[in-house]
Amino acid sequence: MSSERHVTNRPYLFVSLVFLATLSLALPSFAIAENAQVFKGRIEISTLNNGDLQIVVDELPTKGQSDGLADHVFILQRQDPIDSLTLSLAEARVIFAERRLTISTADQDLLFTIDDSDSDSSAPVKGFKERSVFVGVGLSHHFGGFKETVDELVERGFRSESSGDSMLIVPDGGSSFGCQAGGVGANSCSIQGCSGAPSSCSVSCNSPHFACCKCSHSEASCECKI
Repeated sequence: MSSERHVTNRPYLFVSLVFLATLSLALPSFAIAENAQVFKGRIEISTLNNGDLQIVVDELPTKGQSDGLADHVFILQRQDPIDSLTLSLAEARVIFAERRLTISTADQDLLFTIDDSDSDSSAPVKGFKERSVFVGVGLSHHFGGFKETVDELVERGFRSESSGDSMLIVPDGGSSFGCQAGGVGANSCSIQGCSGAPSSCSVSCNSPHFACCKCSHSEASCECKI
């Protein structure tokens, strides 16, 4: 009678598990959050006239070529205007999770955030040659129905309704900015279904700023006010 021996490489299995556990602990702090939006596209970053940062994205579809139209616009509202910045990325990965926007290429990592704790995280991350961190007081996301190309939107700059808004006085002596969502005391809000372009947007803000969302002149408007 012959017998067979079944040998299990348990030491190797143990080492593999330890390696995987170590690898998971080594992931950078901007590892993808559960509620994050992730996509790839052409990125155009520029400074608006008021010193805020504008990030325009032409999202690449899973199949086929992009149409050249703007699909997403992110605005990082700054407490202090930033010096002129212009950056074009032919293709990059975008990760957006309310208070943080990460744009990654093969050789650099850009972080746009309203979390003050991120201001100290500008050291290079393993796998990237360069890392830049931009901190603001508000981060908004505008999308839906853009008819303009990325180049057209970059040339004129994203229209902000804030310059044309007037504060409304209400009977109780308080004030309102006509917010349909958010308002004084809110640190975030969103709105969708506006008839113009963009049709939807969201924003997150740091105190003492508050989030204000509305359909303004048929366009979705989301920003931080004070």
